[in-house]
Amino acid sequence: MFLYKEEVRSSAHACTFTLHRKALVALGLGIFLASCGGGGSTEPTTSRNQPLPPSTSTSTPNLNQSLRQSEIDFSDLDWQGPTFGSVFNASSIGFFNVRDVFTSVDGGHVDLTVSRSDGSRLFIDGSVRELTVGTETLDLDDYSYSYNDNYFWDGWAYFKNASGEITVDYDKGTGTVSAANIAYTYDMDDSSNYVAFGYWLDSKIQGTDPFITGLELGIFAEGTDFESAAVLPVSGTATYTGDFTGMYLHANEQNTILTSGNYSADIELEANFGNNTISGCVGCGNSTFYDLEVLNLQGIREIAKQDTDLIMRLRPTPLNTNGEYTGNVIIESTTRRITPTDGEYAGRMSIVDVDGTIGTVYAGFRDSNGEGGIGGAYYATIDE
Repeated sequence: MFLYKEEVRSSAHACTFTLHRKALVALGLGIFLASCGGGGSTEPTTSRNQPLPPSTSTSTPNLNQSLRQSEIDFSDLDWQGPTFGSVFNASSIGFFNVRDVFTSVDGGHVDLTVSRSDGSRLFIDGSVRELTVGTETLDLDDYSYSYNDNYFWDGWAYFKNASGEITVDYDKGTGTVSAANIAYTYDMDDSSNYVAFGYWLDSKIQGTDPFITGLELGIFAEGTDFESAAVLPVSGTATYTGDFTGMYLHANEQNTILTSGNYSADIELEANFGNNTISGCVGCGNSTFYDLEVLNLQGIREIAKQDTDLIMRLRPTPLNTNGEYTGNVIIESTTRRITPTDGEYAGRMSIVDVDGTIGTVYAGFRDSNGEGGIGGAYYATIDE
């Protein structure tokens, strides 16, 4: 295994989405906002380091209409179930099921390809570090943000029109808003030896109501040492500790107050190779919200960082002989009453002396104000 913490630096968390933050509210669901690093203000305003917004168009859907008339609702999103190869899961409406997720590290940045059963795909090229907007060229490394110094971070969010062109002018037709947030580490001498984990978002939009016609949230983890079956010990135990990154979402019952942000936490898993079980917890040591966006009919309130007591308990589950595992998740809070609605985690062991594990986690809940959830991925290694 190769978690070179002493060598890993924090790379750009580049937000290439150049639309004005308040214009983004017109998309009806703000769940891709947290992938654009920034925030820092507690007032309805644009984030720091944001480029100038494009001119306002009268064809931009009204905020109230978008929030209330969008055909997409958080509760409509159904998880298709974990898939192994890499480990991934996706929740969507208006998209076909995800068939494969592939990442590669090229030139110090990570590329992401998501393939669906209808032949469509999402591709994000991590090597693109500049974006031309009108007569100006944006240096994407200026939009840097890192949630954890143990990894490189790449993040994107941008609009593509119907021709597949990246543009700031989303008012004049259909297209997609795509985003991703990925943590990764790799062998400095061989970039093909790497681990990457995180989430992506994809949405279909049009210039008339309903503004959002499709929405997809995906979570994934993969790496060179996790591509085939592991050979497990026949006895003993192991403790794996590492990091989790994911998306937090919450909507009130009327879908008029929407909260989204990055949920960053530690993770610890205990494997018992004698009875072939594994269990763990996300956030039991620490958990933090970053770049929270609270969207309502009055505007946007942004919170750069906020501690949270939300944790996800990974219930004991069988550890298969090939190193794969799937189990149930219970989400909890120590300060308010929440009711778990569903949750699942899935992962696999490293083929190198089972010294690491990767996986995905999602958990949903209801509270007195509405419903919410967390979806993300992790990488953990044996304590040394």
